[in-house]
Amino acid sequence: MYATHRPGYPSGAVAWLVGSVRRSVLDLGAGSGSLTHALVTAGHTVVGAEPSRAMLAKLAARGLEVPLVQSAAEALPFAPGSFDVVTVATAFHWFDAAAALPQVAAVLKPSGLLALVWNIRSETDGWAAELGELLRAAQPPDLVGHWATDSVRAVEESTLFGPLEAAEFPFTQTLDRAGLVGLAASRSYVIALSSTRRRRLLESVGRLFDSAAGADARVELPYTARCWRSERLDGSG
Repeated sequence: MYATHRPGYPSGAVAWLVGSVRRSVLDLGAGSGSLTHALVTAGHTVVGAEPSRAMLAKLAARGLEVPLVQSAAEALPFAPGSFDVVTVATAFHWFDAAAALPQVAAVLKPSGLLALVWNIRSETDGWAAELGELLRAAQPPDLVGHWATDSVRAVEESTLFGPLEAAEFPFTQTLDRAGLVGLAASRSYVIALSSTRRRRLLESVGRLFDSAAGADARVELPYTARCWRSERLDGSG
């Protein structure tokens, strides 16, 4: 469900994170492989690492023909200086940063990059704002706000990496009714709801789609890919 309904990452964001020259990239916390796919498409040499066996199987099913490793960020099985870039897409907030950042620094080449990205829904007005209100009402209190992207502070505070650079890339995801309902249903906090609350929420999302869809029975859900990158400091590997 996650891979089917979540948006990918725009090519401009991928180019900014990794660069246009061919690089050796470790896609860490690769999940079902949305960013892995984009990196391969851009011509980079990629290794996918993911701690979940189930998610790794979904990534393997993409048929990308890249090495896949079951590994957590906190215990990487790679030789020092193996990669030009370590990417993390919508996953860094799940890491134990104090344990993971030294591991990342070690597997990067001198002056290698740690590159982070999250796709954030744009909820400034209209039906997209109403969707945000529906989903936030289902969230536990500790998930409200910028809890995920706030995790970049761990990189800022680390002595292993230099100053963070940031960039944003707006894009849209085209969805039909099943796609929008599936997108909402794929959220971990929605999955955790009681069956009654989940059904009511998804029915509300369906009604919202019905009010917003154009003549082609599609909606354009706006996002921003929020990106950060930081260079490994000399002597930190």
